[in-house]
Amino acid sequence: MPDLITTVIKDADAPFDNADSDADIILRSSDNVDFHVHRLILSKASPMFATMFSLPRTSQASSADETKNGVPLVRMVEDARTLLLLLRFCYPVPRLALVDPADVRILCAVARKFDAAVVEAAAEGELSAMLAHGADPERVYALAWSMGLRNVVRDAARRTLRQPLLTGPCWEEFADVSGVALHRLLEYQRSCILAAQLLTTDFMWMELAAIPKPIDAVCPHRCPTHKLPKIRDRGHVDVKKWWCEYLAHMRDAFAANLVEWRTASARGTLLAVQKAMECQGCRNVCNDHKTSIVDVMEHFNRRFAEEVEARVSEVQLVTPF
Repeated sequence: MPDLITTVIKDADAPFDNADSDADIILRSSDNVDFHVHRLILSKASPMFATMFSLPRTSQASSADETKNGVPLVRMVEDARTLLLLLRFCYPVPRLALVDPADVRILCAVARKFDAAVVEAAAEGELSAMLAHGADPERVYALAWSMGLRNVVRDAARRTLRQPLLTGPCWEEFADVSGVALHRLLEYQRSCILAAQLLTTDFMWMELAAIPKPIDAVCPHRCPTHKLPKIRDRGHVDVKKWWCEYLAHMRDAFAANLVEWRTASARGTLLAVQKAMECQGCRNVCNDHKTSIVDVMEHFNRRFAEEVEARVSEVQLVTPF
């Protein structure tokens, strides 16, 4: 007796289960899930759907495999998950909470296939939201690059500065990008490091007023000084050696990466404070200005951090799109 294979067809969950009995077309997924939908809504969301629905039905339109309960049925090549993603972003219903970047890739691909610009924009927004909520920036970078989402690519590249480069998992999304994408990311990170390092050797970003006492004050105890290269509003300025050593410490920290520079700044600040406190003259200057060495360094570090952020923000990732 021959085996009988029965194809199980089921309806999608709400809101595509036709609970209101007003759907005028059915989309059947490749894995046999029926989505009861409305031509008008899909036509407004997608020109391709509008064209599809406007085509005349064939002479077989009334056959059982092309209608269901009298409603026209269209067989789709997409599986149920893909159709669900697309339809939930076409319809005025609560969107799915996407937590996996892979779902964004599916959504973006199907949105482009059906020329659904609104859905594609939503996919980009979902990926940006994932990035903001802690998704791995390297994974998002690769995914956004493969989809040509320039703004997300640049945001993800900036966020990779917060972690050691390419030390995490080998995400499957990297298989979808060329070596150019990784080269551009490495190039971007190097440029950011150089921009930060430059702040420790080129002081044209600094005004005399930004150098707090006692860094540039004359020390009666002959605290060792170095001559600072030209700053924005003054020629050479004599500054304390312990402060210059702090800048050298930061330059070395930046040379490694930009991940731990704030931690390195804290260590460098501690060393600078310890050396400054060894000088009675530096302590006296602080007392005269009703401050402390710690306050002096914290004041400078805030200004320095602002400038690091500004310089790094000026570095642009180069993309082909």
